[in-house]
Amino acid sequence: MLPAIVIHGGAWAIPDNLAEASVLAVKEAAQRGYEILQGGGSALDAVEAAVILLEDNPAFDAGTGAVLNEDGEVELDAMIMEGKSLAAGGVCCVKNIKNPVQLARLVMENTDHVLLSGQGANTFAKSQGIEEVPVEILVTEESKREWETYMQFRKTVKVLFRERQSDHDTVGAVAVDSNGNVACATSTGGITAKMAGRVGDSPLIGSGGYCDNDVGAVSCTGHGESILKVCLARHIIQLMADGHTAQQGVEAALTSMSRKVQGTGGAVVVSNKGELGMHFNTERMAWAAMRNGDLKWGLNPGEEGIGVLDSSQKLSVPPTPAAVQSDVTPCIVVHGGAGSGFIPSGSQKYEAYTEGVLAASKAGYQVLKDGGSAVDAVVVAVKVMEDNPSFNAGTGSKLTVAGTVEMDALVCDGQTLNSGAVATVKNIKNAIELAKLVMDKTDHMLIVDKGANVFASKMNIQEVDPLYLVTGRSLDSLKTYTSSYTKATVGGYEKRALHETLPSSSAEHETVGAVAVDYLGNVASATSTGGITAKMCGRVGDVPIVGNSAQQASEKALHQLAKRIEEAAGAAGLITVTPGGDIGVYTITGGMSWAAIKNNEPCYGINHGDYLKTTL
Repeated sequence: MLPAIVIHGGAWAIPDNLAEASVLAVKEAAQRGYEILQGGGSALDAVEAAVILLEDNPAFDAGTGAVLNEDGEVELDAMIMEGKSLAAGGVCCVKNIKNPVQLARLVMENTDHVLLSGQGANTFAKSQGIEEVPVEILVTEESKREWETYMQFRKTVKVLFRERQSDHDTVGAVAVDSNGNVACATSTGGITAKMAGRVGDSPLIGSGGYCDNDVGAVSCTGHGESILKVCLARHIIQLMADGHTAQQGVEAALTSMSRKVQGTGGAVVVSNKGELGMHFNTERMAWAAMRNGDLKWGLNPGEEGIGVLDSSQKLSVPPTPAAVQSDVTPCIVVHGGAGSGFIPSGSQKYEAYTEGVLAASKAGYQVLKDGGSAVDAVVVAVKVMEDNPSFNAGTGSKLTVAGTVEMDALVCDGQTLNSGAVATVKNIKNAIELAKLVMDKTDHMLIVDKGANVFASKMNIQEVDPLYLVTGRSLDSLKTYTSSYTKATVGGYEKRALHETLPSSSAEHETVGAVAVDYLGNVASATSTGGITAKMCGRVGDVPIVGNSAQQASEKALHQLAKRIEEAAGAAGLITVTPGGDIGVYTITGGMSWAAIKNNEPCYGINHGDYLKTTL
């Protein structure tokens, strides 16, 4: 009867539109884990691999697809345990980690602790070489909609769980290998609109999961607070140790939880002899199990399917790199702005610009590799540059004549031709994020000035202190400008004329932008800027105006536009990408920092003729 594995995708009211995807996913995870066991792998390796597969699937509330807390953030919990030595590891309230179960295993193997939380867990992840991912990779549109609904009606956690029709839940796996060693793993994003810092049962040994080679392994799912109160996983193990079969144990423990704390949920169990058990008292629970080469699965109470997972039964929704059937090679190009003058290689400015655009391109490319859309990729890339004070967007924006920051941003979706933009917005850390909300949440394309800030407040985007966005570099640029112009009054307006001796650094525009094509051949563009130094308050440039940022330009039109700009003694740079994945970079200025990634091969440059290669 050995080896054996059982998987669950969460006990809750799984809606019909997710039912097929949920069942296919747990079947595929069971097969993945079973292949490891058949190959002589350990139960620990099998449950980790199975849960990682589910964490990467947006249909579940774990890793990618996790729900949002009351602050609109993703906080992830996970645990893993092996039954030979009772070694265990867990993480809770961890952020920006794609596979928290992998981090939980590192806690188990590389520390003297069992559980790490919050920032401490993230710091540990960094020390172990696990890179943080942009939160956009983890958040789906479904999670956003759920959060907005629940925050609007302010329902309690228990009411949410009882009434949930579109909320996701925990994933987990239990296994026994050919040597009789057992293991369990559980992972979750929690419940929509939970309090920030809330921890449920999933990462806690004895509640979300437990295993012991003398008995077996358990992974639980359901209302976390109820499971915590009864230590559900440990209770099931104890019932089995007292003589219950795996199935009897899980049924009795869930009945007891329902009676004592009115809790609902489910669990999967495997004994050290390969005996299987699974039960739930919710509307549905997707589960799958493999033993003796046979695959079994179920969704509804009393339902059990038997068969094999043939090659045609692969998860098809939502799209991921493994699932997308397309000849398109995803790629991304970013720029950090077209300045003036040659920038010496190896200089501090050169290194800052190149590091910045490379970091942005890598963040956006990761979104594409994970099956994300071109829109999400360009927004992520631009946000990285908005957060980098080397660029004139977000933090580090140039100052108006009044010494304030006013930002413009635009995002365009080439599939639907939808776009969203903001202009002269103040005290917003990431203007590109607000532009995307204009596109997604309104019937408009551009919102400006105070209206943009009011909209940001409605979207729960908090304003930052005005000084947060101001850097010493932007202050120096304004001082240089104000000491280098002459004044003349024309028609009642003050007109300024720059001295010819104005340092070229003050004339750098440094608008940031990104273009991308995803696996489906959909293209998108995004652009963000703080404008030009000492601009009039309320001045709007090209960036937030659809059609003026050269998005989706053909190569012929690109060269024609560049020629016209050059004739007008202007400065500009452009980046392009076609639906087929062809990329283009063009500048008529002395330098423009740019980076591009295609086929996992990054390249970058600043000065004319630069074409440097690096690695991911």
